[in-house]
Amino acid sequence: MGYAFGKDGGFISGVELSLTTTLDNQRGAWGILFSLEKCRSYTMLHFGGEIFPNSPIGFSFGPSLIRQNDKNEFGASATLFGGALILPYYRYTYRHSLTDINELGAFLKWFVPLQKENFSLGG
Repeated sequence: MGYAFGKDGGFISGVELSLTTTLDNQRGAWGILFSLEKCRSYTMLHFGGEIFPNSPIGFSFGPSLIRQNDKNEFGASATLFGGALILPYYRYTYRHSLTDINELGAFLKWFVPLQKENFSLGG
């Protein structure tokens, strides 16, 4: 849930899928993400990479596809976020021909382990 400021803004709802892996205790974690969000005047698909440099603060960056007024436009989004279960965020999206998007909000994060700690294929 979030809010986008400006003439094309309004309340935002959406969903994000993020797949991350921990590198080690000194380097933190990194991953990839896909999000879909809907605002009053546009819908945005965002793909990106994310990094958590050994802290609860993370950063993501990647391309976005924005659909507004029956037209598609590509942009680039950068997001700064932090926290544990609830992650406040700020996202800036650059758009070439329309007004850039500035948004504030919070992600609600569910951690879903994909494998056990001591996973083995046998042997």
